[in-house]
Amino acid sequence: MARVFISYRREDSAASAGRIQDRLERELGRDFLFIDVDGIPLGVNFVKVLRQEVAQCGVLLAVIGPNWLDVRDEDGTRRLDNPTDFVRIEISAALQREIPVIPILLDGTRVPKANQLPEDLQELALRNGLNVRHASFHADLDKLIWELKKQALPTEPPPLPTRLSSAQALQNKGDELRELGRSEEAIAVFNDLLARFGTATEPALREKVAVALLYKGVTLGELGRSEEEIAVYDDLLARCGTATELALREQVAVALRNKGVTLAGLSRSEEAIAVYDDLLARFGTAAEPALREQVAVALRNKGFRLGTLGRNEEEIAVYDDLLARFGTATEPALREEVAGALRNKGIRLGALGRGEEVIAVYDDLLARFGTATEPALREEVAVALRNKGIALGALGRSEEAIAVYDDLLARFGTATEPAAPGSEAIGAVDRNRQAGAAL
Repeated sequence: MARVFISYRREDSAASAGRIQDRLERELGRDFLFIDVDGIPLGVNFVKVLRQEVAQCGVLLAVIGPNWLDVRDEDGTRRLDNPTDFVRIEISAALQREIPVIPILLDGTRVPKANQLPEDLQELALRNGLNVRHASFHADLDKLIWELKKQALPTEPPPLPTRLSSAQALQNKGDELRELGRSEEAIAVFNDLLARFGTATEPALREKVAVALLYKGVTLGELGRSEEEIAVYDDLLARCGTATELALREQVAVALRNKGVTLAGLSRSEEAIAVYDDLLARFGTAAEPALREQVAVALRNKGFRLGTLGRNEEEIAVYDDLLARFGTATEPALREEVAGALRNKGIRLGALGRGEEVIAVYDDLLARFGTATEPALREEVAVALRNKGIALGALGRSEEAIAVYDDLLARFGTATEPAAPGSEAIGAVDRNRQAGAAL
């Protein structure tokens, strides 16, 4: 059986690559994956070793996030322009050997254009990629696994057990119906899956049941049937709430998050806070990236809910808790939560008339993310500059306020990105529900 080589940049997509590895290990087995170069012995020619490892693989997955193309060395040189760059060596070796290379495009990232790549990687621009999004992670990986079993494992195609194949087909059918806006039909398909496999004890089938419940809940929410949606999440929690498998723990965490968001949308803030506290109690010390992100989102949502109840000091304390836990995180999703917590904290302090503290919080945000290139973080920086200017003006420090507005204009005066919905308000609403996978 040929192996699958996972190529990624740690600075760009370590967490996502780890999630992909975990899922592929469950489906293909650990022995058929190669992901890290840490095992290369000291003193050997690492270029030769990498090329040998690639040569033994049937498919290379090039995991490409928002910063993949422009990660730079300490001297400012783009990594891809260095012939000894690990990622360049791996992908170039696969292209030269005509090994299939599948770009795994994270959250809307596009395949780089040929003129953005060194000559030995330019063929990558012609390779058909797969979009993998946080909100549909497991469904996207299902498509990848199906393709891998066709491309990388042609000599030993291990047929899936009939029951698992049927469950997968129902899950995929329901997901496709959702994408087409045929929500009632999608719900019927998910109900069919639950009726067939709801009492299954096999881990792989239990995961399909949990995903079907999560998809069903989200679909009901999209139809405005909030009470039914909450009941579905409660069903998932009753079935899988004590599970120890990572895939099921992720589904439980997302169900709790979604339930909290839905309760908040019904103005049942106390209940929403209790649900976020449940999530934090279950997963607050988890080390897995997907669960850490759910914890961060739960903290931010809890803080916002406390604010709507006028419990301002508790709200600020929750944002501080988020910053203490994740303030040094490097994962893009966690950095966004940190920036959002700082923005919310600044706005709340402003509403309390604590102008000097407001300015200090926005300065903290600018120090952390002022040079960020990710669109979401650039927006947070722009909002922080605007709000800092307002705070300075309220304190009578008009010249300083003008200087801050000039800074904002210098940074973003020619920006073309549209502002995200809700960016004018604190947190806008609790962070949105998700389907099928934990972030």
